[in-house]
Amino acid sequence: MARMLDTLFPPKAIKSHSADALPVTFVHELHDMSAALAPDQDAAIWARTVPSKVQQWLDFLPPRNLPSGRFVLSPDQVAPCMRDLFKAKSIPASPALDWLCEDAGRLAQSVAQPDNTELVRLRVEHIVNNACSKLHIDNVVARLICTYRGPGTVLGLDPKTEAQLQTVPTGLPILLKGKKWPGARMPSLHHRSPAIEGTGESRLVLVLEGCTEKDIFPAYDTIYQS
Repeated sequence: MARMLDTLFPPKAIKSHSADALPVTFVHELHDMSAALAPDQDAAIWARTVPSKVQQWLDFLPPRNLPSGRFVLSPDQVAPCMRDLFKAKSIPASPALDWLCEDAGRLAQSVAQPDNTELVRLRVEHIVNNACSKLHIDNVVARLICTYRGPGTVLGLDPKTEAQLQTVPTGLPILLKGKKWPGARMPSLHHRSPAIEGTGESRLVLVLEGCTEKDIFPAYDTIYQS
């Protein structure tokens, strides 16, 4: 079951023990993420460790070889889709790539649960700018974000002052309630991309959400065909 962690993260990352803690729950198992989104919790973070060899591989990939793409597909197609994206960027097969693709597939299975959908929208983004620079809440039921490379997603409660901002550590998936989350209480947790423009940093970000056929945007979404 989900439980709060006191000493997991460095000072500038999320602190669950502070008086002004954000409405975020930490879980130790992937399958607990959806259940952890209680009425008073707007997000769940899987407190896991990415294998060091995988993280080193990701960090040393040339930025030109980092893929981007947006697809609608079933959760079990996510891993092969990821392999296709890296293959198109001339990245050879390796144990690290296998881990990354299978990890994305596992995350896709979990994100389909709160939406109760058979399809997911997959976005893989290579980001070198500030991307979504304003704190916001997504107009979805729930969205999962995992930053595999570079600084993670920034969280906060006040979109006007950006007070008490905290950052999700690299490699840790966060499942965020959206505006369409069922319930009387509107989520209060906002998020945005970290400011990296002009720093020379690059990010590799995975974004997943449940998707129905009526939610497909033909101008933006590609139906993945394995």
